Amino acid sequence: MNLIVSDDPQKSAQSTMHEANTLYVPRGGSYQEAEIGLKSLAEDISEMVDHLKLVSPVSVILPSGTGTSAFFLRKHLPKRIQVCTVSLAESNYDIFQFMKQLKNDQDQDFN
Repeated sequence: MNLIVSDDPQKSAQSTMHEANTLYVPRGGSYQEAEIGLKSLAEDISEMVDHLKLVSPVSVILPSGTGTSAFFLRKHLPKRIQVCTVSLAESNYDIFQFMKQLKNDQDQDFN
């Protein structure tokens, strides 16, 4: 698998996205397909909590730009594991609006 770091990601993506063994994710965590990886991460976290025999409350704390990672982790983690996020967005309003849009896109309840 190729990892490409560039000062001009759009140009790099256009020139490499069709090469074998190259994965291009155009918007990082805010990309809808990020849910696949975050679901896998949620499963790993849940297994680790069980393996370590941690008792509730257990919290996962992570930074958020758009809130996508926190949204999908919350969706896929068991309720006994809390998800807390620290917003790096311009305002908390921005992150809540993005999460509402994710909820609407997912067409499910967000708790």
